[in-house]
Amino acid sequence: MAYLWVMISAILFGLVVGFTSSITFGTMQVLCVSRTILDGRRAGFLSGTGVALCDTIYAAIALFFYNVISPFLEKNMGWLSIVGGLIVIAIGAGIFFSKVSDSTSSRDSASGSVSGWRYVTSAFGVDITTFFTTIPYILTFMTMIGSIMDRGESNTVTLVGFFFGALLWWVFITTLLGGLRHRIPENFKQYINKISGIIIAILGLLVIFGN
Repeated sequence: MAYLWVMISAILFGLVVGFTSSITFGTMQVLCVSRTILDGRRAGFLSGTGVALCDTIYAAIALFFYNVISPFLEKNMGWLSIVGGLIVIAIGAGIFFSKVSDSTSSRDSASGSVSGWRYVTSAFGVDITTFFTTIPYILTFMTMIGSIMDRGESNTVTLVGFFFGALLWWVFITTLLGGLRHRIPENFKQYINKISGIIIAILGLLVIFGN
């Protein structure tokens, strides 16, 4: 009975941390929201799945290599933030200059023909390249897991909960935005990539000059 309670509390802890950490406003949130509005719920959710997978890897690094990673990140925060910020700015520029199809129906058709794994892997790849911008997030997670590690709860179960917690957030946000996307005027959708690119580039600048 005690073991069962340990497993339940571990997975609940992971669910809460995974869900709440995904609510933060950042590069990947902007990317997934723009994909949902432009390409539909499927594209947004699969992109969010890629983000959840990548963030779970970050959480695993924090969980299993706390003593090694934490001092390094804190010591090298300055130049890591500069590199990460420049990468984010480059991603923002790429999105800004990307083209958007003329209509929702044509975008839906194109989105439906794209392999789901392409959305997953592309979002995963972008999230990996913006690793340096997630340093504060990783350090925060490291702090949060201290208590659960002290209680000897299963790290693996915690990570499973973390992944599904993050996934739950993307189910919620893409379902919400997916239902609203057809109400957004077509002429406004033409500017989604421009707006998203500018926001992401600004986030990159904040990463550089905010540390």
